[in-house]
Amino acid sequence: MKPGHPALAKIIQGIDRFFFGRVSATGFGLMRVVWGAAIFLYFAKQWPDVTRYYSAAGQLPPWLAEGMVSPWPSMSVLWFLPPDGVFLAYLLLLILSACACCGLWPRATVIATTVLLISFHARNPWHTTGGDVILRSVGFLLSIGPGGLHAFSLKRARDHCRHWMQKRSMETEGLLPPLTMPAWPQRLLLWQLIIIYGQSLWSKLLGTMWPNGTAVGIALHHTHFGRYATSPVADMLSIIGPFLGWGVMVWEACWLLLLIPKGMMPEGASDRIRRWLLIVSFVVHMGFSALLRLGSFATAMPAILLGNLHGEDIAVMRTMVNRRWRGRISVFYDGQCGFCRRSMCSMLLCDWLHRLRPVDFQSARERHAWAPDIPFAALDRSMHIRLPTVAPAGTKAGLPTVAPAGAKAGLPDGETLKGFSAFRALTWHLPPLWPLAPLLYFPGITFCGDALYTSIAQRRKRCAHERCTSDG
Repeated sequence: MKPGHPALAKIIQGIDRFFFGRVSATGFGLMRVVWGAAIFLYFAKQWPDVTRYYSAAGQLPPWLAEGMVSPWPSMSVLWFLPPDGVFLAYLLLLILSACACCGLWPRATVIATTVLLISFHARNPWHTTGGDVILRSVGFLLSIGPGGLHAFSLKRARDHCRHWMQKRSMETEGLLPPLTMPAWPQRLLLWQLIIIYGQSLWSKLLGTMWPNGTAVGIALHHTHFGRYATSPVADMLSIIGPFLGWGVMVWEACWLLLLIPKGMMPEGASDRIRRWLLIVSFVVHMGFSALLRLGSFATAMPAILLGNLHGEDIAVMRTMVNRRWRGRISVFYDGQCGFCRRSMCSMLLCDWLHRLRPVDFQSARERHAWAPDIPFAALDRSMHIRLPTVAPAGTKAGLPTVAPAGAKAGLPDGETLKGFSAFRALTWHLPPLWPLAPLLYFPGITFCGDALYTSIAQRRKRCAHERCTSDG
Protein backbone atom coordinates (compact mmCIF):
# COMPACT_ATOMS: atom_id res chain seq x y z
CA MET A 1 0.00 0.00 0.00
CA LYS A 2 1.15 3.50 -0.78
CA PRO A 3 1.81 6.04 1.96
CA GLY A 4 -1.43 7.87 2.73
CA HIS A 5 -3.60 4.91 1.76
CA PRO A 6 -6.75 4.88 3.97
CA ALA A 7 -6.20 1.29 5.12
CA LEU A 8 -2.57 2.01 6.05
CA ALA A 9 -3.56 5.20 7.86
CA LYS A 10 -6.17 3.24 9.80
CA ILE A 11 -3.59 0.62 10.84
CA ILE A 12 -1.15 3.31 11.96
CA GLN A 13 -3.88 5.06 13.94
CA GLY A 14 -4.82 1.76 15.59
CA ILE A 15 -1.21 1.06 16.59
CA ASP A 16 -0.83 4.61 17.90
CA ARG A 17 -4.05 4.31 19.91
CA PHE A 18 -3.02 0.88 21.26
CA PHE A 19 0.34 2.04 22.60
CA PHE A 20 -0.09 5.78 23.14
CA GLY A 21 -3.77 6.22 23.92
CA ARG A 22 -4.30 7.91 27.28
CA VAL A 23 -5.23 5.68 30.22
CA SER A 24 -5.69 6.35 33.91
CA ALA A 25 -2.48 6.56 35.95
CA THR A 26 -4.22 5.43 39.14
CA GLY A 27 -3.04 1.83 38.82
CA PHE A 28 0.58 2.83 38.26
CA GLY A 29 0.44 5.17 41.24
CA LEU A 30 -0.88 2.37 43.47
CA MET A 31 1.81 0.04 42.11
CA ARG A 32 4.51 2.56 43.04
CA VAL A 33 3.13 2.82 46.58
CA VAL A 34 3.02 -0.96 47.14
CA TRP A 35 6.36 -1.48 45.36
CA GLY A 36 8.12 1.01 47.63
CA ALA A 37 6.47 -0.47 50.72
CA ALA A 38 7.40 -4.02 49.65
CA ILE A 39 11.09 -3.13 49.25
CA PHE A 40 11.17 -1.25 52.54
CA LEU A 41 9.52 -4.05 54.54
CA TYR A 42 11.51 -6.86 52.92
CA PHE A 43 14.88 -5.20 53.48
CA ALA A 44 13.97 -3.89 56.94
CA LYS A 45 13.80 -7.50 58.12
CA GLN A 46 17.43 -7.97 57.03
CA TRP A 47 18.74 -5.25 59.38
CA PRO A 48 20.84 -7.58 61.61
CA ASP A 49 22.38 -9.46 58.63
CA VAL A 50 23.23 -6.73 56.12
CA THR A 51 27.02 -6.86 56.43
CA ARG A 52 26.92 -10.66 56.61
CA TYR A 53 24.86 -10.93 53.43
CA TYR A 54 26.25 -8.15 51.25
CA SER A 55 29.72 -7.00 52.39
CA ALA A 56 33.27 -8.27 51.77
CA ALA A 57 33.39 -9.37 55.42
CA GLY A 58 30.34 -11.61 54.95
CA GLN A 59 29.51 -14.97 53.47
CA LEU A 60 30.40 -13.99 49.88
CA PRO A 61 33.83 -12.22 49.86
CA PRO A 62 35.22 -10.95 46.53
CA TRP A 63 37.74 -13.79 46.14
CA LEU A 64 34.90 -16.35 46.37
CA ALA A 65 32.44 -14.37 44.29
CA GLU A 66 34.92 -14.00 41.43
CA GLY A 67 34.53 -17.65 40.57
CA MET A 68 30.84 -17.98 41.41
CA VAL A 69 29.15 -14.77 40.28
CA SER A 70 29.27 -13.94 36.59
CA PRO A 71 30.06 -11.36 35.40
CA TRP A 72 32.24 -10.02 38.20
CA PRO A 73 31.99 -7.40 39.67
CA SER A 74 28.57 -7.40 37.98
CA MET A 75 26.22 -4.39 38.25
CA SER A 76 26.62 -3.66 41.95
CA VAL A 77 28.12 -0.58 43.57
CA LEU A 78 28.51 -2.61 46.77
CA TRP A 79 31.62 -4.42 45.45
CA PHE A 80 33.58 -1.20 45.95
CA LEU A 81 32.31 -0.34 49.44
CA PRO A 82 33.72 -1.38 52.84
CA PRO A 83 31.35 -3.11 55.31
CA ASP A 84 30.37 0.20 56.93
CA GLY A 85 29.72 1.68 53.50
CA VAL A 86 27.46 -1.26 52.64
CA PHE A 87 25.38 -0.59 55.74
CA LEU A 88 25.10 3.08 54.83
CA ALA A 89 23.93 2.07 51.36
CA TYR A 90 21.38 -0.18 53.04
CA LEU A 91 20.08 2.71 55.14
CA LEU A 92 19.90 4.85 51.99
CA LEU A 93 17.85 2.11 50.29
CA LEU A 94 15.36 2.12 53.17
CA ILE A 95 15.02 5.91 53.02
CA LEU A 96 14.63 6.00 49.25
CA SER A 97 12.09 3.17 49.16
CA ALA A 98 10.03 4.94 51.86
CA CYS A 99 10.16 8.16 49.80
CA ALA A 100 9.12 6.25 46.67
CA CYS A 101 6.20 4.77 48.58
CA CYS A 102 5.05 8.19 49.79
CA GLY A 103 5.62 9.82 46.41
CA LEU A 104 8.32 12.25 47.56
CA TRP A 105 10.23 13.25 44.39
CA PRO A 106 8.87 10.02 42.83
CA ARG A 107 10.93 9.95 39.62
CA ALA A 108 14.29 10.44 41.34
CA THR A 109 13.54 8.17 44.31
CA VAL A 110 12.18 5.36 42.12
CA ILE A 111 15.26 5.40 39.87
CA ALA A 112 17.68 5.54 42.82
CA THR A 113 15.78 2.76 44.64
CA THR A 114 15.91 0.57 41.54
CA VAL A 115 19.67 1.08 41.13
CA LEU A 116 20.33 0.18 44.77
CA LEU A 117 17.92 -2.77 44.59
CA ILE A 118 19.82 -4.20 41.61
CA SER A 119 23.11 -3.55 43.43
CA PHE A 120 22.05 -5.56 46.48
CA HIS A 121 20.67 -8.40 44.40
CA ALA A 122 23.78 -8.57 42.20
CA ARG A 123 26.11 -8.44 45.20
CA ASN A 124 24.72 -11.68 46.62
CA PRO A 125 22.34 -13.53 44.26
CA TRP A 126 22.12 -16.43 46.73
CA HIS A 127 19.40 -14.53 48.59
CA THR A 128 17.29 -13.55 45.58
CA THR A 129 14.01 -15.21 44.59
CA GLY A 130 11.44 -14.85 41.85
CA GLY A 131 9.82 -12.04 43.82
CA ASP A 132 13.08 -10.06 43.70
CA VAL A 133 13.15 -10.39 39.91
CA ILE A 134 9.61 -9.00 39.76
CA LEU A 135 10.54 -6.08 42.03
CA ARG A 136 13.46 -5.21 39.73
CA SER A 137 11.24 -5.43 36.63
CA VAL A 138 8.58 -3.21 38.21
CA GLY A 139 11.23 -0.71 39.29
CA PHE A 140 12.64 -0.52 35.77
CA LEU A 141 9.18 -0.01 34.26
CA LEU A 142 8.31 2.65 36.82
CA SER A 143 11.60 4.41 36.08
CA ILE A 144 10.96 4.70 32.34
CA GLY A 145 7.15 4.98 32.36
CA PRO A 146 5.99 8.53 31.59
CA GLY A 147 3.39 10.36 33.62
CA GLY A 148 2.19 7.65 35.99
CA LEU A 149 4.52 8.17 38.94
CA HIS A 150 2.84 11.26 40.36
CA ALA A 151 -0.51 9.57 41.10
CA PHE A 152 -0.86 9.14 44.88
CA SER A 153 2.23 11.30 45.44
CA LEU A 154 2.73 14.12 47.92
CA LYS A 155 3.15 16.58 45.07
CA ARG A 156 -0.17 15.50 43.60
CA ALA A 157 -1.82 15.91 47.01
CA ARG A 158 -0.38 19.43 47.28
CA ASP A 159 -1.65 20.24 43.78
CA HIS A 160 -5.10 18.99 44.76
CA CYS A 161 -5.11 21.14 47.87
CA ARG A 162 -3.92 24.26 46.02
CA HIS A 163 -6.73 23.73 43.51
CA TRP A 164 -9.21 23.20 46.34
CA MET A 165 -8.09 26.29 48.24
CA GLN A 166 -8.81 28.37 45.13
CA LYS A 167 -12.34 26.95 44.91
CA ARG A 168 -14.94 29.63 45.42
CA SER A 169 -18.29 27.91 44.85
CA MET A 170 -19.82 24.47 44.76
CA GLU A 171 -20.28 24.79 41.02
CA THR A 172 -16.52 24.90 40.44
CA GLU A 173 -14.51 21.70 40.26
CA GLY A 174 -13.28 20.51 43.66
CA LEU A 175 -10.19 18.39 43.08
CA LEU A 176 -8.10 18.01 39.96
CA PRO A 177 -9.16 15.44 37.35
CA PRO A 178 -7.42 12.03 37.48
CA LEU A 179 -3.94 11.81 35.98
CA THR A 180 -3.51 9.98 32.69
CA MET A 181 -0.52 8.35 30.98
CA PRO A 182 0.30 6.58 27.70
CA ALA A 183 -1.00 3.01 27.52
CA TRP A 184 2.26 1.23 26.60
CA PRO A 185 3.62 0.77 30.18
CA GLN A 186 0.40 -0.97 31.18
CA ARG A 187 0.54 -3.10 28.02
CA LEU A 188 4.06 -4.20 28.92
CA LEU A 189 2.96 -4.93 32.48
CA LEU A 190 0.02 -7.06 31.29
CA TRP A 191 2.25 -9.03 28.93
CA GLN A 192 4.67 -9.57 31.81
CA LEU A 193 1.86 -11.12 33.85
CA ILE A 194 0.81 -13.36 30.97
CA ILE A 195 4.41 -14.55 30.60
CA ILE A 196 4.73 -15.18 34.35
CA TYR A 197 1.56 -17.23 34.62
CA GLY A 198 2.03 -18.95 31.25
CA GLN A 199 5.57 -20.04 32.12
CA SER A 200 4.42 -21.18 35.56
CA LEU A 201 1.66 -23.30 34.00
CA TRP A 202 4.09 -24.81 31.50
CA SER A 203 6.52 -25.75 34.28
CA LYS A 204 3.72 -27.42 36.24
CA LEU A 205 2.57 -29.46 33.25
CA LEU A 206 6.12 -30.68 32.56
CA GLY A 207 6.31 -32.25 36.03
CA THR A 208 4.22 -34.89 37.75
CA MET A 209 3.37 -33.47 41.18
CA TRP A 210 0.86 -30.88 39.98
CA PRO A 211 -1.04 -33.17 37.57
CA ASN A 212 -1.26 -35.98 40.16
CA GLY A 213 -2.33 -33.56 42.92
CA THR A 214 0.53 -33.94 45.41
CA ALA A 215 2.22 -30.54 44.91
CA VAL A 216 -0.07 -28.59 47.25
CA GLY A 217 0.29 -31.07 50.10
CA ILE A 218 4.07 -31.20 49.76
CA ALA A 219 4.35 -27.39 49.77
CA LEU A 220 2.11 -27.06 52.84
CA HIS A 221 4.11 -29.66 54.77
CA HIS A 222 7.51 -28.24 53.76
CA THR A 223 9.16 -27.15 57.00
CA HIS A 224 10.86 -24.15 55.34
CA PHE A 225 7.99 -22.80 53.22
CA GLY A 226 4.87 -23.97 55.05
CA ARG A 227 3.65 -21.70 57.84
CA TYR A 228 1.63 -24.57 59.38
CA ALA A 229 3.77 -27.49 58.25
CA THR A 230 3.35 -29.48 61.47
CA SER A 231 -0.21 -28.44 62.31
CA PRO A 232 -3.55 -30.09 61.41
CA VAL A 233 -4.22 -27.18 59.01
CA ALA A 234 -1.73 -28.60 56.50
CA ASP A 235 -3.27 -32.09 56.85
CA MET A 236 -6.81 -30.82 56.26
CA LEU A 237 -5.86 -28.73 53.22
CA SER A 238 -3.89 -31.64 51.78
CA ILE A 239 -7.14 -33.61 51.49
CA ILE A 240 -8.41 -31.14 48.90
CA GLY A 241 -4.89 -30.60 47.52
CA PRO A 242 -5.63 -32.16 44.10
CA PHE A 243 -8.62 -29.84 43.57
CA LEU A 244 -6.58 -26.82 44.70
CA GLY A 245 -3.72 -27.80 42.39
CA TRP A 246 -5.90 -28.11 39.33
CA GLY A 247 -7.71 -24.92 40.29
CA VAL A 248 -4.38 -23.07 40.30
CA MET A 249 -3.49 -24.45 36.86
CA VAL A 250 -6.90 -23.49 35.42
CA TRP A 251 -6.53 -20.00 36.86
CA GLU A 252 -3.09 -19.62 35.26
CA ALA A 253 -4.40 -20.94 31.94
CA CYS A 254 -7.17 -18.33 31.93
CA TRP A 255 -4.56 -15.59 31.65
CA LEU A 256 -3.83 -16.85 28.14
CA LEU A 257 -7.34 -15.75 27.14
CA LEU A 258 -6.07 -12.18 27.19
CA LEU A 259 -3.95 -12.98 24.13
CA ILE A 260 -7.15 -13.27 22.07
CA PRO A 261 -7.75 -10.00 20.14
CA LYS A 262 -10.70 -7.99 21.45
CA GLY A 263 -12.26 -8.02 18.00
CA MET A 264 -12.67 -11.81 18.19
CA MET A 265 -14.53 -11.65 21.52
CA PRO A 266 -17.94 -10.24 22.52
CA GLU A 267 -17.90 -6.54 23.32
CA GLY A 268 -16.45 -5.89 26.77
CA ALA A 269 -15.63 -9.58 27.38
CA SER A 270 -11.87 -9.04 27.39
CA ASP A 271 -12.10 -6.28 30.01
CA ARG A 272 -14.40 -8.37 32.20
CA ILE A 273 -12.07 -11.37 31.98
CA ARG A 274 -9.05 -9.21 32.84
CA ARG A 275 -10.91 -7.62 35.73
CA TRP A 276 -11.96 -10.93 37.25
CA LEU A 277 -8.50 -12.39 36.72
CA LEU A 278 -6.99 -9.48 38.66
CA ILE A 279 -9.46 -9.98 41.53
CA VAL A 280 -8.99 -13.76 41.65
CA SER A 281 -5.20 -13.41 41.35
CA PHE A 282 -5.09 -10.98 44.25
CA VAL A 283 -7.15 -13.36 46.43
CA VAL A 284 -5.01 -16.35 45.41
CA HIS A 285 -1.75 -14.57 46.23
CA MET A 286 -3.13 -13.43 49.58
CA GLY A 287 -3.96 -17.09 50.24
CA PHE A 288 -0.42 -18.09 49.26
CA SER A 289 0.98 -15.50 51.66
CA ALA A 290 -1.24 -16.74 54.50
CA LEU A 291 -0.15 -20.38 54.08
CA LEU A 292 3.42 -20.18 52.75
CA ARG A 293 6.60 -18.22 53.44
CA LEU A 294 7.35 -16.74 50.04
CA GLY A 295 9.66 -13.82 50.86
CA SER A 296 9.34 -10.82 48.58
CA PHE A 297 7.07 -12.75 46.19
CA ALA A 298 4.18 -12.26 48.61
CA THR A 299 4.21 -8.48 48.10
CA ALA A 300 5.73 -8.25 44.61
CA MET A 301 2.77 -9.93 42.89
CA PRO A 302 0.06 -7.70 44.45
CA ALA A 303 2.12 -4.69 43.32
CA ILE A 304 2.25 -5.79 39.70
CA LEU A 305 -1.46 -6.68 39.79
CA LEU A 306 -2.38 -3.18 40.99
CA GLY A 307 -0.40 -1.69 38.10
CA ASN A 308 -2.87 -3.30 35.68
CA LEU A 309 -5.89 -1.47 37.08
CA HIS A 310 -7.59 0.83 34.57
CA GLY A 311 -9.76 3.81 35.32
CA GLU A 312 -12.82 1.75 34.37
CA ASP A 313 -11.80 -0.93 36.86
CA ILE A 314 -11.69 1.63 39.67
CA ALA A 315 -15.15 2.87 38.68
CA VAL A 316 -16.55 -0.68 38.61
CA MET A 317 -15.13 -1.47 42.05
CA ARG A 318 -16.53 1.79 43.42
CA THR A 319 -19.94 0.89 41.99
CA MET A 320 -19.79 -2.57 43.57
CA VAL A 321 -18.98 -1.14 47.00
CA ASN A 322 -21.65 1.57 46.62
CA ARG A 323 -24.27 -0.73 45.11
CA ARG A 324 -26.67 -0.07 48.02
CA TRP A 325 -25.53 3.47 48.76
CA ARG A 326 -27.49 6.49 47.57
CA GLY A 327 -26.98 10.15 48.21
CA ARG A 328 -24.08 12.10 49.69
CA ILE A 329 -22.91 12.90 53.21
CA SER A 330 -23.04 16.67 53.65
CA VAL A 331 -19.92 17.91 55.47
CA PHE A 332 -20.24 21.49 56.71
CA TYR A 333 -16.97 23.41 56.95
CA ASP A 334 -15.87 27.01 57.42
CA GLY A 335 -14.87 28.36 54.02
CA GLN A 336 -13.16 31.36 55.65
CA CYS A 337 -10.81 29.22 57.76
CA GLY A 338 -7.61 28.00 56.10
CA PHE A 339 -7.28 25.08 58.55
CA CYS A 340 -10.87 23.99 57.86
CA ARG A 341 -10.39 24.17 54.10
CA ARG A 342 -7.21 22.09 54.28
CA SER A 343 -8.97 19.55 56.52
CA MET A 344 -11.85 19.35 54.05
CA CYS A 345 -9.39 18.83 51.22
CA SER A 346 -7.73 15.99 53.15
CA MET A 347 -11.10 14.28 53.56
CA LEU A 348 -11.85 14.66 49.86
CA LEU A 349 -8.49 13.05 49.02
CA CYS A 350 -9.60 10.06 51.12
CA ASP A 351 -13.10 10.03 49.58
CA TRP A 352 -12.36 7.21 47.14
CA LEU A 353 -16.02 6.11 47.22
CA HIS A 354 -17.29 9.61 46.29
CA ARG A 355 -19.67 9.84 49.24
CA LEU A 356 -18.94 13.35 50.56
CA ARG A 357 -20.57 16.65 49.69
CA PRO A 358 -18.55 19.63 51.03
CA VAL A 359 -20.79 22.52 52.10
CA ASP A 360 -19.36 25.92 53.02
CA PHE A 361 -21.67 27.15 55.79
CA GLN A 362 -20.28 30.67 55.40
CA SER A 363 -22.23 30.81 52.13
CA ALA A 364 -25.82 31.67 52.98
CA ARG A 365 -27.06 29.98 49.80
CA GLU A 366 -25.27 26.70 50.56
CA ARG A 367 -26.20 26.79 54.24
CA HIS A 368 -29.89 27.33 53.51
CA ALA A 369 -29.83 24.64 50.82
CA TRP A 370 -28.37 21.88 53.00
CA ALA A 371 -28.69 22.95 56.67
CA PRO A 372 -31.57 25.42 57.10
CA ASP A 373 -32.38 23.94 60.52
CA ILE A 374 -28.88 24.18 62.05
CA PRO A 375 -28.01 27.54 63.70
CA PHE A 376 -25.01 29.34 62.27
CA ALA A 377 -23.41 29.55 65.73
CA ALA A 378 -23.55 25.75 66.07
CA LEU A 379 -21.94 25.24 62.64
CA ASP A 380 -19.25 27.76 63.55
CA ARG A 381 -18.54 25.98 66.83
CA SER A 382 -17.84 22.46 65.44
CA MET A 383 -17.91 20.43 62.25
CA HIS A 384 -21.32 18.97 61.40
CA ILE A 385 -22.23 16.19 58.99
CA ARG A 386 -25.62 15.03 57.78
CA LEU A 387 -26.09 11.48 56.57
CA PRO A 388 -28.49 10.76 53.68
CA THR A 389 -32.05 9.91 54.68
CA VAL A 390 -33.72 6.60 53.98
CA ALA A 391 -36.84 6.60 51.86
CA PRO A 392 -39.73 5.13 53.94
CA ALA A 393 -41.35 1.97 52.70
CA GLY A 394 -43.81 2.65 49.91
CA THR A 395 -42.33 6.00 48.84
CA LYS A 396 -41.44 6.72 45.25
CA ALA A 397 -38.20 5.42 43.80
CA GLY A 398 -35.38 7.84 43.25
CA LEU A 399 -35.32 9.29 46.76
CA PRO A 400 -31.98 9.08 48.55
CA THR A 401 -31.31 5.92 50.47
CA VAL A 402 -28.37 4.90 52.58
CA ALA A 403 -26.28 1.75 52.62
CA PRO A 404 -25.68 -0.48 55.64
CA ALA A 405 -22.39 1.39 56.04
CA GLY A 406 -24.25 3.95 58.09
CA ALA A 407 -25.64 1.19 60.27
CA LYS A 408 -22.17 -0.33 60.45
CA ALA A 409 -21.05 2.87 62.16
CA GLY A 410 -23.85 2.40 64.67
CA LEU A 411 -25.64 5.59 63.56
CA PRO A 412 -29.28 6.21 62.64
CA ASP A 413 -29.84 7.04 58.99
CA GLY A 414 -30.17 10.73 58.22
CA GLU A 415 -28.85 11.83 61.60
CA THR A 416 -26.88 15.04 62.01
CA LEU A 417 -23.62 14.60 63.93
CA LYS A 418 -21.01 17.04 65.12
CA GLY A 419 -17.47 17.16 66.48
CA PHE A 420 -15.65 13.92 67.24
CA SER A 421 -18.77 11.84 66.62
CA ALA A 422 -18.94 13.27 63.09
CA PHE A 423 -15.29 12.44 62.43
CA ARG A 424 -15.77 8.90 63.79
CA ALA A 425 -18.74 8.34 61.49
CA LEU A 426 -16.79 9.59 58.47
CA THR A 427 -13.99 7.06 59.03
CA TRP A 428 -16.37 4.30 57.91
CA HIS A 429 -16.79 6.01 54.54
CA LEU A 430 -13.16 6.97 53.82
CA PRO A 431 -11.22 3.80 52.82
CA PRO A 432 -7.76 5.03 53.96
CA LEU A 433 -9.25 5.51 57.46
CA TRP A 434 -10.96 2.12 57.69
CA PRO A 435 -8.17 0.61 59.87
CA LEU A 436 -8.69 3.50 62.32
CA ALA A 437 -12.49 3.27 62.52
CA PRO A 438 -12.87 0.30 64.97
CA LEU A 439 -10.25 1.79 67.30
CA LEU A 440 -12.39 4.91 67.80
CA TYR A 441 -14.99 2.87 69.70
CA PHE A 442 -12.70 1.67 72.49
CA PRO A 443 -13.76 2.67 76.01
CA GLY A 444 -12.59 6.16 76.88
CA ILE A 445 -11.88 7.17 73.27
CA THR A 446 -15.04 9.27 73.05
CA PHE A 447 -14.06 11.39 76.08
CA CYS A 448 -10.49 11.88 74.80
CA GLY A 449 -11.70 12.51 71.25
CA ASP A 450 -14.22 15.16 72.35
CA ALA A 451 -11.59 16.93 74.45
CA LEU A 452 -9.02 16.89 71.63
CA TYR A 453 -11.55 18.03 69.04
CA THR A 454 -12.75 20.88 71.27
CA SER A 455 -9.17 22.06 71.78
CA ILE A 456 -8.48 22.04 68.01
CA ALA A 457 -11.79 23.72 67.19
CA GLN A 458 -11.09 26.55 69.64
CA ARG A 459 -7.58 27.14 68.32
CA ARG A 460 -8.67 27.18 64.67
CA LYS A 461 -9.89 30.75 65.15
CA ARG A 462 -6.24 31.81 65.21
CA CYS A 463 -5.98 30.91 61.52
CA ALA A 464 -7.29 33.15 58.78
CA HIS A 465 -7.01 31.53 55.37
CA GLU A 466 -3.32 30.64 54.99
CA ARG A 467 -1.93 32.72 57.88
CA CYS A 468 -1.95 31.85 61.57
CA THR A 469 -1.20 34.19 64.46
CA SER A 470 -0.04 33.43 67.98
CA ASP A 471 -2.84 35.38 69.60
CA GLY A 472 -6.53 34.61 69.53
